Amino acid sequence: ANIDIEEYYALAERILARYVSHQEYFSNPPPQESGTCNANTNTSVCSHNSTTTTTTQETLEEYYKMGHRLLKFWIHSLPEHPSYYDTQGHRETLRRQSKEHIVYVTK
Repeated sequence: ANIDIEEYYALAERILARYVSHQEYFSNPPPQESGTCNANTNTSVCSHNSTTTTTTQETLEEYYKMGHRLLKFWIHSLPEHPSYYDTQGHRETLRRQSKEHIVYVTK
């Protein structure tokens, strides 16, 4: 039995909301600490926040993957569903909105 296409649209909306929150984060990232350096006798000891940098890089990669997966879902998977081209109820509106989301994610 096929899962109702509206459930797929709802899932895509939840993932899009997470994608948008990641996009907002990278548009306005929080200030990062530059680290501290202290002079110790003849040697300088510096500690930098490499964990934050690594976490930010991982988050950026996850953001990219999320957008790529959303696009594949909207472009390839949804059109394969038997109800995709159905004009009953609000499915046509959902299809149009998903096409608008594709434009949003690719800009």
